[in-house]
Amino acid sequence: MHPHPVIIVEGIFELTLSEIMEFLDFKIYVETPDDLRMNRRIVRDGKEKLRSEFSVIQEWQANVMPTHKELVAPGAVVADLVVSGEGDVGEDIEISFHSRDLLIV
Repeated sequence: MHPHPVIIVEGIFELTLSEIMEFLDFKIYVETPDDLRMNRRIVRDGKEKLRSEFSVIQEWQANVMPTHKELVAPGAVVADLVVSGEGDVGEDIEISFHSRDLLIV
């Protein structure tokens, strides 16, 4: 077995951009419940941007959720593997690979 080049592309819009999709051999979508994503954002923006919970929720409802539904969530349909973003994503991916007898080289 010889080493193969592996490029990991990370981001929230990559699975919906056709100009990127054509170069991806294996696609993983991390699916996290809306309430967990919102709570993580409230904590992060409260600490890093000193934003109030109210302002984060307003932005969530006005911008984040509509954008997620339109541009991010459709990525789950084209993904080769969908894993939960609720726990240790790396562990979930490893378990999924083993259960599918997949070997990525």
